[in-house]
Amino acid sequence: MIIQRMCRRESYCLQRGRRPRFFWPRNWLILFVLTLLLLPGASFSAIGQENVYFPNEGFEGPGFENSGWIKHGAPNEDYTDAVLHGAQSLYCSNAAFISHSFQMTDRFNVYFRVRWNAWGDFNNVIFWYDSAFIITARITVNPLNGIVTLHHGSVTAQSTAPVRLNTTYHMWVEWTKGIGIDGTLLLYFSTDGKKPALPNASIITGNGRAIDSINIGPTTPGQRVVYDRILASDLPIGDSPAPTISGIPDQILAQNTFSAAVPFVVTEFDTAAETLAVSGFSSNPALVPNENIFLGGSGSNRTVMVVPAASQSGTALISIVVSDGSLTGTNSFLTTVTPSSKPILTVTANSATRAYGAANPELTGSIAGLQDGDDITASYATSANESSSVGNYPIRVALNDPGARLSNYTVTTNEGTLTISPSPLAITADNQARLYGAPNPPLTGSIGGLQNSDNISCSYTTVAAASSPIGTYEISATLNDPDAKLPNYDVTVHAGTLSVLPAGLRTIQIVESNARLSGTGAPGVSYAIQATTDLVDWQNIGTATANTNGVLEFEDRDIPNFNIRFYRAIASPGLLIR
Repeated sequence: MIIQRMCRRESYCLQRGRRPRFFWPRNWLILFVLTLLLLPGASFSAIGQENVYFPNEGFEGPGFENSGWIKHGAPNEDYTDAVLHGAQSLYCSNAAFISHSFQMTDRFNVYFRVRWNAWGDFNNVIFWYDSAFIITARITVNPLNGIVTLHHGSVTAQSTAPVRLNTTYHMWVEWTKGIGIDGTLLLYFSTDGKKPALPNASIITGNGRAIDSINIGPTTPGQRVVYDRILASDLPIGDSPAPTISGIPDQILAQNTFSAAVPFVVTEFDTAAETLAVSGFSSNPALVPNENIFLGGSGSNRTVMVVPAASQSGTALISIVVSDGSLTGTNSFLTTVTPSSKPILTVTANSATRAYGAANPELTGSIAGLQDGDDITASYATSANESSSVGNYPIRVALNDPGARLSNYTVTTNEGTLTISPSPLAITADNQARLYGAPNPPLTGSIGGLQNSDNISCSYTTVAAASSPIGTYEISATLNDPDAKLPNYDVTVHAGTLSVLPAGLRTIQIVESNARLSGTGAPGVSYAIQATTDLVDWQNIGTATANTNGVLEFEDRDIPNFNIRFYRAIASPGLLIR
């Protein structure tokens, strides 16, 4: 494959702030091979000893666990959606990648986890520069068939098996430079964390130069990749360490009893114990339902408590599973529930319902299995009272045994539930009316159905203003609930109507040669009375103020001087009342 290298304005030279751009055949997708910084002078154990990894990058916590990474685009090292390990992973999409110096002269070994959520038509997911900024090693994948290709200088080799989308892979990369004709690049991958005995792809005649720097992540649109659990060493790396669970002793329980909180320990190499997820499963759900396996504790120290179903006996194998997000560890213990020879007394509280603010109904229940002559009764109670919020409250059972006969029974109690439902609350805005040009009257309304003197009030508004045309306008209600009591109500709002009515002069009477004008107006509002003979030139002839009943009156004493005259009232400048 021919590589065209440019070291101009679109280049990244990792240590020098420049950006080389490369042109690859469009039918190849660059596979991410996560290789990590192995600093000169870092100390590693000898063959046969436990590996010391540097870096050990798991992307936990804010930012990177190791310093020196450079971000390009928007890679997310705090990704928490469908992670591959622990609580966070690295997510790179489109042109988003990270880079670091990687000065490996002779060899390196890397383990990592990876999942491709999407493949693009072309993508640089990972490549290594030598000190002259020439690509010296890379791994690619063909998006058409998933076949992986290794590149060591100009030498290539393909994998015997493909990789697939939406699958988490464990990958091991082993690289040596050699003397220019015998460099090696081996790639192993699996989905179960077990390193294969033979590599999936290998090169033994590579001619690549010494590694100096690395880029991880896509540089063109289309690819979505998640990476995690990156380990680098100068020694070969084996199987991915899976989480483990310490032994849990078998449990023997009497019928209708439950176990104590039994302690156990979870661990995984180089993984924070608090990020490990623990779950439990029963081989006999009729005896021990899965939801009756209660897990507690934190960090490495966890607990399990088993609560068998009422009045059941037998055995169940309880399996506790710990997961790091990819690999799991399992340990099991046997739970045996021995039957009781005593008669079973079953006391059941009946469930009940009521509305918020109402008194509790009478709480009832039943007793089954009572032997003749035994004076055992039950009473039922709940913590809910009239002021309790909407929700479910347990109805508990208390047994009364004046004859001390309960010790002769195996007692099973079944609590009931008191369900408090929302109470109806009706908000009604009062209808109002006013004359055109007048201010709005006070807007009022009522609240019906308040309980417990709850501090809920209501304000009322309308869009109508004094200048709004004649017509009807909705009066809306806004609830004020400073104590957050509204969730206890089923609220119904009835909007009101503000009617804006015509206002102005209505009648003219001639009394003793004077024109007596009368009409309607807003109480207390003064109106300018205007007159004209041609309906064009209007003149002010006086003022009139509407009385408390809205009656507007004016007398024109100049009427004898005119053969015809028209009148109108003006409530404010520019506002015609007629």
